Amino acid sequence: MPRATPQKAPQKTRRSRSLSTPLVLANDLQPGAKHGPRVTTILPSEEVIIPALRRLRSEQQRVFCLALARYGTLTHACIESGISIDRANSLRRDNDDFKEAWDQAQTISVDVLEHTARGRAVDGVQRPMVVSGHVVHYADGTPVMLTEYSDRMLELLLKGRRKDVFGDTVKHTGDPLSPILIKVGSSDSAL
Repeated sequence: MPRATPQKAPQKTRRSRSLSTPLVLANDLQPGAKHGPRVTTILPSEEVIIPALRRLRSEQQRVFCLALARYGTLTHACIESGISIDRANSLRRDNDDFKEAWDQAQTISVDVLEHTARGRAVDGVQRPMVVSGHVVHYADGTPVMLTEYSDRMLELLLKGRRKDVFGDTVKHTGDPLSPILIKVGSSDSAL
């Protein structure tokens, strides 16, 4: 039976993207996945995703905001667009349209993180089964894959979305201006 050969990750290019192409926000390459990479696109047009892009005059600023939405970091957005960090901060301070597009891009970036976190909690992540340091294979040579779910991620998502039900409950019901007194007994030696 022929064995699957590992695929190379796609090379990144530094060319400017057209505003009519879809914005790919998540590209999860999972080793050993039978169906290849899972690519998630949010909406068909960047201008729908980041409405303030329409008001930006500079293609370089548009590329910066798209990269900020995609990568979530100022450094990556500056590298992709060719704008220095100082220049980006100066534009944010002086240009209201750029500031609005920047804020919208950051919102998208956080949404992508939340989408990824939810996927780890609900859908799980495929990992090969390892026993005594060796990957376990089926008779045909394909690795045995296990789906790992993140209970901690699920807990954090529930706490964030349903604070009233799953959040930590500490209530101060007294006078808001009075100090809070915490008594520590002798059994609380860890404090």
